[in-house]
Amino acid sequence: MVSLAAVSAQIAVLIAIHNANYRIFYALGRERLLPPILGRTHPRYQTPYMAIIAYSVVAMALGLLFGLLWTPIAAFGDVGYFSSLGILPIYFLTNVALIVFMWRKHRAEFSWVFHGVFPVIAMAIIGFGIYTSLHPLPPYPENFMPFSVLGWILIGVGWMLYLRRRDPGKLQLIGKIVFLDIEPAPEPAKAGQPGQSGEQP
Repeated sequence: MVSLAAVSAQIAVLIAIHNANYRIFYALGRERLLPPILGRTHPRYQTPYMAIIAYSVVAMALGLLFGLLWTPIAAFGDVGYFSSLGILPIYFLTNVALIVFMWRKHRAEFSWVFHGVFPVIAMAIIGFGIYTSLHPLPPYPENFMPFSVLGWILIGVGWMLYLRRRDPGKLQLIGKIVFLDIEPAPEPAKAGQPGQSGEQP
């Protein structure tokens, strides 16, 4: 029963991760921050099928590669360690952002318990997790993973600076397109169609 519960939980987590990642692929492709083909939707089902296919292929290829290199069980743990190094700092900064956002934008609603004490406790727990994950540095292949994450961060910062110089509007849009559906502007009505000359639809 424990094994069945573990398999069920793992499937649920993988579905959630898959949905989150292809949604990011699709949103960035739609706004041409990644190849535009990722922003296509299926003509019949209206699903972001190209982003789903791309993410599935990449995930499968990496899973097979690391499974062959490190054996499946070891790869599961090593990839989990790698992903946690990228996720934990985001959780830490999210708590910082909550405090700053509520204090600056909604100070009348600021709660010292919910927007002060709880985020600080969460930051302490997450910070301890990050510290114990890095000190002492684990053996191969996990010992190079912190530097890989740092490399991805530097690439992201470089991309951000490039976008800020080339198209500041795109940079401001990134935080919105992942979670909000942007409706295209309605096309102007053509002659003879409802909406012109006082006609009612």
